[in-house]
Amino acid sequence: MFLRHALLVGLALSLVAGVHAAEPNALSPDEKSAGFELLFTGTDLAGWKPGGNCKTADGAIPREGKGGPRGPPEERLFEEFYKGTDGRPVSTTMALVRILSKLLRDKRLGRYIVPIVPDEARTFGLESLFREIGIYAHTGQLYEPVDSASLLYYKEAKDGQILEEGITEAGSMASFIAAGNAYATHGVNTIPLFIFYSMFGMQRVGDLVWAARDNVALVQYADNYFPLRMLRMR
Repeated sequence: MFLRHALLVGLALSLVAGVHAAEPNALSPDEKSAGFELLFTGTDLAGWKPGGNCKTADGAIPREGKGGPRGPPEERLFEEFYKGTDGRPVSTTMALVRILSKLLRDKRLGRYIVPIVPDEARTFGLESLFREIGIYAHTGQLYEPVDSASLLYYKEAKDGQILEEGITEAGSMASFIAAGNAYATHGVNTIPLFIFYSMFGMQRVGDLVWAARDNVALVQYADNYFPLRMLRMR
């Protein structure tokens, strides 16, 4: 009996939602007299200046992606990790960097990976990626780093891919949310990874993680110990 009632209620709500979604947006007489202006009719893009790949559909303005779903990485990228370490102790941080380096070099997915670090990237062992991948800086390298004579020096570049944000969890999460929503704002499906100190947990970024969820960001979330599946946030 309960199941039948639940199904009937669910069907009724679906029908109501469908009817509502099909109706164009409209202002009430009171809203019009109060001076409100309709921003979106729900049927056309009048008054908007969207990009070329936007359209109206079901009362919304979706943007058609340029590349479509990325799909999972090829299984071969992880073969060495399936074999284990033959009894050698390996930190999870080292394993993460190794996996990340393989993903960044992948011809299909590599350019869409966005590593985001809210601190000194060397703390997480990412210096091996400095020279090859580079740290993003929109002006390029404007100074000589103190470690310029070393092989793995602190390399900034206009085409760098690592977002080394400094000691600002809020700024890093802002980048994380922006990258996670690039599929909607730019039609590009990026894969952001936020790397942080697990000892701080969520106390500094928890609210922004929920903000990422509320913005429907498509993300991967991890610290230097373990991945935290975003399924828990949905």
